[in-house]
Amino acid sequence: MLDYILALFLPIAVFGYGLLHLLKDWGKHETDRRRAAAFVLLLLICAGTAITSSRSILKSREQQRASSEQHRADQQKIAQLQSAVEAANRDQNVTQLKLDESRRKLDESLQREQRLNDQANDLRTSIDAQNALLQIVKQSLPQSSQKQADSIRKAWRREVVQTVNVQPVTAH
Repeated sequence: MLDYILALFLPIAVFGYGLLHLLKDWGKHETDRRRAAAFVLLLLICAGTAITSSRSILKSREQQRASSEQHRADQQKIAQLQSAVEAANRDQNVTQLKLDESRRKLDESLQREQRLNDQANDLRTSIDAQNALLQIVKQSLPQSSQKQADSIRKAWRREVVQTVNVQPVTAH
């Protein structure tokens, strides 16, 4: 409001100063027409200055208001973006933790699988060795004893396979 009053003060002061000079030189202006023209010209210049100043002030206030509204809108957008970034960071951390946990579980699973494969290979090697030993014993026994050894070997093998759940290995 103060800026509006100051902006109107200048044209009023100019009008007053111009009016004083017009009154001082009143006698030098010989005709009333010339005096009226000087007064109207002074009045128009001051009125034009006052109108221009008031429009400039109104425009400046409107720009300040628009700038203030834009600033508030920008602050809201910044706050929304900051919360979105924080949420994304939290999600990324949770995802990273899940990924690390999945990797750890996968590594454990692979190690377990490797141990089971190693145990299965050891078992197969043991079965192959026992089959070879049975073949040697079978060759050294008479024919009737060989049939008995075959049935013992098959029964023993079925029992081992069922216990360990390993695919049967064929004898060479």
